[in-house]
Amino acid sequence: MCLRFDEVVKVIEDLGYRVERTEYFGSNGDEHIAGMKRKLYFAALAGSFLLLSNYLGLAVPHTFQLIVALAVMLYSGRDVFLAALRSLRHRTLNMDVMYSMGVGSAFLASVLATVGILPEDYNFYETAVMLLAFLLLGRTLEASAKKRTSEAIRKLIGFQMSTATVLRGNKEVEIPVDELKVGDVVIVKPGEKVPVDGVVVESESYVGESTFTGEPLPVLKRAGDEVLGGSISKNGVLKIKATRVGSETLLAQIIRMVEEAMSSKPPIQKLADKVVSYFIPAVLTIAVASFIFWYFISGMSAIFAFTTLIAVLVVACPCAFGLACSGCRNGQRCGTRFAY
Repeated sequence: MCLRFDEVVKVIEDLGYRVERTEYFGSNGDEHIAGMKRKLYFAALAGSFLLLSNYLGLAVPHTFQLIVALAVMLYSGRDVFLAALRSLRHRTLNMDVMYSMGVGSAFLASVLATVGILPEDYNFYETAVMLLAFLLLGRTLEASAKKRTSEAIRKLIGFQMSTATVLRGNKEVEIPVDELKVGDVVIVKPGEKVPVDGVVVESESYVGESTFTGEPLPVLKRAGDEVLGGSISKNGVLKIKATRVGSETLLAQIIRMVEEAMSSKPPIQKLADKVVSYFIPAVLTIAVASFIFWYFISGMSAIFAFTTLIAVLVVACPCAFGLACSGCRNGQRCGTRFAY
């Protein structure tokens, strides 16, 4: 039985993992990133409004702030919370769980303050929304970077030939590139791409090698000169003896290296994944311990002890951002700094 792609994605997500759609060769990829941007803009605008209204001392009713923040949680944060629930259902602790704990704790404390269970000073709607906006910003930047990488791979693949003209005796025969062998003599006509890495054995032509060297001007190739698969013959007919074919060509190796770099995790990401498996239980332990200490040992009120628990969870969320940033999947510096 064969499963459709969406069915495979659903099975993987049901196991508690998050599927990252790194294939952006069509309009679906653009729509995916556009949707991420809409969620980011909505969270950022709502968070900026709540932050400025509190900073400037504007009399914005808490009920209205609740409506705004709830809309952000349901629209912009829906995927994050659902991913966290799937992870918990399968007893997996990951970054989605940490983000949901921090954002959800700030939102919950604000709701309790709105309904009168907690004092009005514990209104953290802007904190919950801005934390979610920063998370969406990071994921949108990552998705955009992967889209550009995918486009680069697509362009490189476009330089590969699907067929080639070879000499078989005294005849020119067109065959699939997969059937080429080392030692075959390939005919490359003006305007065609070179299908193999090889050495010119006859004739001469200017060849564009900007894909590999960045040099915009074509280079004259004569008998004995080496040419690379994916370069373009400009004005002459070349006879080239193949020295590397298929996956052994330099172009194929470059494509493979870019794909591996795009899909693999750098060592710092592996370290971050390992740390987070201990970080979340540690945060929960400290949060519960703070509640027990202030309520049962110090004799403070239940409200005060509960706020210390919430504070630990909220403060841990930027810590998770820093941990995720240090273990960026692409292994690159994004220039973002988180502080609290």
